[in-house]
Amino acid sequence: MSQEEQIKALQAQVQQLVAAVQHQQQVNADQQARLQQLQAAQAPAASAPAAPAASAPSSILTTGSRRPRITAPSTYVGTAAALDGWLQEMQQQFAWYGVTSEADRISMGAGYLRSVALDWWASLEAAEKPGTWDAFTTALRERFQPLSAAALARRQLDVLRQGQNQSVHEYIAAFRRLAVSLPSMHEEDRVHAFVRGLRPAIAQQVLLQRATTVKKAIEVATFAGSISSAAAAPGAAAAQCAPAPAMEVDALTFAGIEGLENETANAPGVAAAAPAASEVTQLRQELNALRAALRDRRPGPGPNLATGSERRRRPLPMISHLSPQQVKEYLDAGKCFGCGSNQHQYRACPQRGSAPGK
Repeated sequence: MSQEEQIKALQAQVQQLVAAVQHQQQVNADQQARLQQLQAAQAPAASAPAAPAASAPSSILTTGSRRPRITAPSTYVGTAAALDGWLQEMQQQFAWYGVTSEADRISMGAGYLRSVALDWWASLEAAEKPGTWDAFTTALRERFQPLSAAALARRQLDVLRQGQNQSVHEYIAAFRRLAVSLPSMHEEDRVHAFVRGLRPAIAQQVLLQRATTVKKAIEVATFAGSISSAAAAPGAAAAQCAPAPAMEVDALTFAGIEGLENETANAPGVAAAAPAASEVTQLRQELNALRAALRDRRPGPGPNLATGSERRRRPLPMISHLSPQQVKEYLDAGKCFGCGSNQHQYRACPQRGSAPGK
């Protein structure tokens, strides 16, 4: 690239930076104008005396003061189950930023509506739109949550159960989320619902401790769940029963074989003890011997497993200088096909290659 082209590229970058700065300045000016409008709308009448500074918390929207930001609330899309959580997030925003004006609260809440909820808000006529945050909340509940939060929470609490793969802490968190919507629920009913959803082993521990409050029931369930998790850990199980895998394999291996039963298993007063390593080795050797004997008695294709009767069933080999009857006699007597000796086989016969019978 030539020097002239480099200069043009630098000038273009400078122009882009200048345009970006001008755009940011315009955005800042628009925000400042919006804050001034809000201040003018909230300013008291000229004839009225100025209110003391500490009489009421002022909104960050009307004062323009700086304050550390918190995480923005989620958007609400019209789901019935998500409405209560979203309203709690909005209350947190109002408290943190000091938003006390009803108009500002409604404007802020409407700014986080999306999808079906936003369509509903846009379809309302000016006269139909609520003027207070409580009315706004009521309108949302009537539209997207026909069942009350308490009725919905009771239905979900009826089917809440601690799954096999769910920890006690996860179950407690789910129970507490539902219990928030049931402030009038009696304590005994809360304890009953909490214990009913626990796994049987943990629920039994809570019942044995006679917990009468949810707080006590949660403490006992947490302790019992921690012990169950520690007992089910792979390292603890291996340390407590390291010989178990080998003994289980031996038990399965020797099952159903006569003569290998534990003679003292049913004897009164005798406890079943784990066999020593030498006994296990001896039993395995006996088992291998039994298996070998079974293989020897079973017909097989291999030459090492064939008996004399099995050889007689096979087709007789063709020997030119011997008749079939002679071949059969030689086979039964174990004689050499060449010289007739029973001291060696034909492949090792010293006369092999010479004329037969000589």
